[in-house]
Amino acid sequence: DSYICLPSQYELHEKQIMEDFTEKVTRGAVAGRLWRALNGRHPYRNFKDAIRETGVSQKYYDYRSLSYLRMAEDWCREHKVRYWRKSGGI
Repeated sequence: DSYICLPSQYELHEKQIMEDFTEKVTRGAVAGRLWRALNGRHPYRNFKDAIRETGVSQKYYDYRSLSYLRMAEDWCREHKVRYWRKSGGI
């Protein structure tokens, strides 16, 4: 009775994070390249290749980490689970 199931990997919506990153962080040719990757065949693999080729990999992985952190905090608040954010981290 005192356990709450964590969201599954399918509930995290990584493709939405990739789309948000492309929309909010990138511009110009980089954004165009990322949108083409997301809207073609094999979007996950192509997006990974595209962020590497355009030099925005670290920026994306930082954005994704922050997105996951926000989702975790939202989940904790929604389920009334106490948490604390380690200082010096993201």
